[in-house]
Parts: sequence; C-alpha cells; structure tokens
Amino acid sequence: MRTLYAISSIFLLLAIHIQSYGQGSFSVSPTYVEAEKPASNTVFYNFTQFTNNTTDTLRMKWVKKISEGRNGVPPPPEEWVTSINDPVNFFPIADSIDEAFFHLLPNQSVTEKLIFQVFPNEIGGEIQANFSILSW
Repeated sequence: MRTLYAISSIFLLLAIHIQSYGQGSFSVSPTYVEAEKPASNTVFYNFTQFTNNTTDTLRMKWVKKISEGRNGVPPPPEEWVTSINDPVNFFPIADSIDEAFFHLLPNQSVTEKLIFQVFPNEIGGEIQANFSILSW
C-alpha cells in the first residue's frame, strides 16, 4: 500500500511601500520580501530594516493593509494569527492592528526592524501584507 503525503505551505509576501515627508530622512531595506515555508512551522516571519539618516529622532508611523481577495490573492485562513514588532511596539495578536507610531533614534549602531510574523497553526494558505512607512 502506498501512502501519499500532501505538503501544505504558507506563502508570505511582505511588501513595503515608502512614503516620507522630508525625503531622505530615513531608508528601508529591503523594500520587498517574499518567502515560502511549510505550514507545519510554528511561526513564520520576515522583516525589513530601518536606517535613520539624520541626527534627530524621527517620529514614524506604519500603516498595514492585508490584501484580502484583491489582485487574485485570497484572504488568509481564519486560523492564522499575525504579530508585528516595530522598533518600539510588540503586538502579539496584530490581526486587527492597522497602524502604529514609533520613534526612530538617530545614528543607531543597532539596526531597527519591522517584523511581520504569521502563526499558521498547520493550515496552508497565502497572505500579502503591504506597509506604508511615514515620517514627519
């Protein structure tokens, strides 16, 4: 008797779109992240990094938009839980969090990050998250 195994995977597309008042005051790298992992992973994450290009502390804001049913991307499974870490905040359950404010300190020797995590609970699926990063 032959046994077939189905491998479910999650697909995380993290797209970062930069908008800034005061062009050049900060940079984000990379601006596009794409990855695929097995749904059996307990947690799956990816990130982008911030650099403050000034000698001042910057007031920052990120805005999250999940593509649900747009551009051919299905909504993520209901069983999935997402979390977000930015340089100041940690949102362990970020499914209903769409924006947050933080300060980006000048000339850090430590790279600051925006981390987007998915807890798939062994359910395959796909998610596309778009972030706008603003400074003023």
